[in-house]
Amino acid sequence: ESSPESAALNWLIADDGRYLCAGDDRLMQRYVSALFYFAAGGPAWIKAEGFLSGDDECKWSGIDCNSSGNIEELNLDDNNLKGTLPPELYHLEDLTTLNFDGT
Repeated sequence: ESSPESAALNWLIADDGRYLCAGDDRLMQRYVSALFYFAAGGPAWIKAEGFLSGDDECKWSGIDCNSSGNIEELNLDDNNLKGTLPPELYHLEDLTTLNFDGT
């Protein structure tokens, strides 16, 4: 079984339909979003629409972004989250709200 970090990186390299380049400002945000998915048990979530799709991560269920396209809120309450919050969340510099009420 791979680590959440490795799963997120492998997804970015092999399966992400956005094909972001190494110098893209959004690459870290996309990686952290995928990492959160894998670290918090995303495959068992109740609401995971858009996650790990080619859509902008701001369109993924439970992610709210500001007008600059930076993640401000993770609203994933009552979504069967399991696991540990990855410390890489600190890379989301505009993140102000984490809502994980319920299970």
